[in-house]
Amino acid sequence: MLVVTADMICDLVNYNPGLEAREVAIALGEQGWDVCVTVNGTPGPVLMTAEDAYAFLGGGSEMLDEEDGDELAEALATPDPKDAPCGAYRIPREDGSLGEPDPEVDYRVVAGEMSLADEFNDLDEQGWDWDEAWWFDLDRATRLVEEIPGAIDRGAAYELWLTEGGSYVVRTRSIGAGHPGSQWSYMPAEEASRWMYRLEDDRIDHDALPLLMRAARNAAELVEQLVVPELPAIDPQARRAAARQREDQAAETFEQARVLSELLRNTVLADIKQARFESARVVLRAHDGDRNAAGDVLGIAATNKLLQ
Repeated sequence: MLVVTADMICDLVNYNPGLEAREVAIALGEQGWDVCVTVNGTPGPVLMTAEDAYAFLGGGSEMLDEEDGDELAEALATPDPKDAPCGAYRIPREDGSLGEPDPEVDYRVVAGEMSLADEFNDLDEQGWDWDEAWWFDLDRATRLVEEIPGAIDRGAAYELWLTEGGSYVVRTRSIGAGHPGSQWSYMPAEEASRWMYRLEDDRIDHDALPLLMRAARNAAELVEQLVVPELPAIDPQARRAAARQREDQAAETFEQARVLSELLRNTVLADIKQARFESARVVLRAHDGDRNAAGDVLGIAATNKLLQ
């Protein structure tokens, strides 16, 4: 669910008696808030444990059986207005709107941010607080990268998706996490393009790629065309002999790389910068020259040279 309800509070405090109160919690998973066991981890941010609920109620689950039990449960499901201006632990849509999805919508909740940890394509997730999370319609999203077959058996499997609103999100499936299903994490476009650049080609749905991801793949394919001669890992004398045999090929690759570097630095990069400048001018005109408003749209300061 995308909001915490009084019924959910009742489920929390009436947890399995074989567990400790601190081992059961309302946590945010891929399909919203749910009551789960936290012994081996949680699917996302934890809102409260049964122990927290007891502290609020001033007693155990029997407190909800009292005459004012419904009011107590409702009060516990309602946050302080300063923590949640909408008056509920409600998860908004990707665009920030708070409307409920239609019953037939197969939504997923994004509750973290993913980035590349190193040049080996290891991913690093940073969890969010619950009020940073948002949901998207899975049926209107596009899968760009499939998980590696069998990767789940080695610990974790990852996929890259593009939402209807243009956000890149990573789906993570892992074993031994103590909860079913998947986790979804936002990935900034810069990180997504770096990941796409280094990914194995057979995992990618090339027909579905948007411009940035196509550019990353084209760049990777270009670099793959630069053939750097390999030298055998044998004794130094043999390596010198192999180097002499491959000298012409190495010199050709060196020159190709030099020319491509000049092309990218002096021509392609200049054209990209010009496209960025002209696009910023269009946004500025759309706001009648208001640099602050244009800067908000573009995510840059009003004093940025692009808006001068």
